[in-house]
Amino acid sequence: MGALTPLPTECIGAQTHVSAVRLVVCIIWMLHVATTPYGDFSILPVDSASGYGLGRFLFSHTTVRTVIWSPAVLSALKWSAVILLVGAVTMPRRHGLLIMSCVSVVLLDLLSKAVGAYANHAQFLPLSMMVIFAIGGPRDYLGIGQLIRCVRQAGPGASAHDLDGNWTGFESLLAAMVALPYVYIAINRFVEGGVALFLGDSVCRYIIVGCQSNPNAACLAMLSAFGSSCGLGIRTGFLFATVWECGAVLAVYGGRWAQLWLVGVLTIHAFTWLAMGILFWENMAIAAVVFGLGRTGYRLAPRP
Repeated sequence: MGALTPLPTECIGAQTHVSAVRLVVCIIWMLHVATTPYGDFSILPVDSASGYGLGRFLFSHTTVRTVIWSPAVLSALKWSAVILLVGAVTMPRRHGLLIMSCVSVVLLDLLSKAVGAYANHAQFLPLSMMVIFAIGGPRDYLGIGQLIRCVRQAGPGASAHDLDGNWTGFESLLAAMVALPYVYIAINRFVEGGVALFLGDSVCRYIIVGCQSNPNAACLAMLSAFGSSCGLGIRTGFLFATVWECGAVLAVYGGRWAQLWLVGVLTIHAFTWLAMGILFWENMAIAAVVFGLGRTGYRLAPRP
């Protein structure tokens, strides 16, 4: 076996990994904020902002709602958040930019929820990670150029520098944040739905209705191919997916199982999108970088 190729000085395994997760979370919010038409909220009556969670306190005063509910203020909030997020990405060691970005993102997220008074669980993970990055964890994050350099030179033949306990602890926290929602949802299905959920036709009916209301070629082809046996195939797949989601708790510990679990859960998300038209791309992106880089996947290993 040849000698290991030393990585650049800044390529500490966990530091590179956590910096990459932070970068992905910021990019997710840049895309969300830039593509959401917040200005259109002003078309709705001011009283329609009922609020959800913290939004109940924010929008409890009519004066506050009236000021925020103007096109100019909504547009200013939107593009200010985008600029702050760009700054947080390009200048990762200016932590104040990340804090201001987090405040802007939380405010805009509350505005979105206030319109329909709902909790968007598709954005819960990136939102909670944004808050965690803003209030805790190390501060010496790597920039985009450094990350690209580290990932290009990493892999099976690379030797990283000794890992810092502050970084590895935060790395484990991020992995747990990704895993716990999957475990909770899976266990909740077993507890609340019981055996009847997996033996009944509710999931099949949900998929059929979803295909009829939002048809796509893959969904219709699946129903046509399976025919009467579609129910059994869907039930089996649903049970397998639920059991697989429970395995997320083991993925937190890293190793080969984390990589295998990642492939499985991304496949589950893909089938969910094809069958139901629901794509949790935010969770997929974060899971891919959390379990596909660092100690759990594309490895930046400590010196033996």
